[in-house]
Amino acid sequence: MVRASMRAHSAERVLILAHSECAAYPGVPADAIIADVTRAAGFLGASEPSLAVECYFADFDGIYQI
Repeated sequence: MVRASMRAHSAERVLILAHSECAAYPGVPADAIIADVTRAAGFLGASEPSLAVECYFADFDGIYQI
């Protein structure tokens, strides 16, 4: 899907946004979610080196760049 978006929309950047109390991660601590986001960013970066990948984590106190 990322490659299709790059072709269709000339995407040069991907934002990965994770958040606390996510239904996909019930009861999982933020550190584990952030580790998954970091792993996903590494995969994207290795697969598409020209793509800029930015990662963020949101909770009820704010949004933080990972």
